[in-house]
Amino acid sequence: MVLSGAGISSWALIVAALLPGGFAYGGSSISYSAGIKNAFGPRHYTQNFALSQLAMGVAALFESASGEVYDLFGSYLSVGVMMLIFAAIALVMAFPGLKFFKPQYESPANLLPRKLR
Repeated sequence: MVLSGAGISSWALIVAALLPGGFAYGGSSISYSAGIKNAFGPRHYTQNFALSQLAMGVAALFESASGEVYDLFGSYLSVGVMMLIFAAIALVMAFPGLKFFKPQYESPANLLPRKLR
């Protein structure tokens, strides 16, 4: 849609094509805090949110590192393997069904008085 707008010099079409991307980019950063609270609960929310923001900063450093790896090996295959390894580590750490991970929060239903459950 953007390319077709550029081909016919229609600014309205270009803006209409770029607006959803802008909203998605801005909306994702806002929804991180809600997702973290839903996934890990309110008890350690501030620490978890701070760690997620730190992780984004570290990820920005890996962007430069992936360029260096590409320059070194001449292929993005090693960068892809590196990304898969980090994704697997993150999945294992975030998956609450594993035995070594115990959620630090209670179910919202347990917070209600017993006679309301």
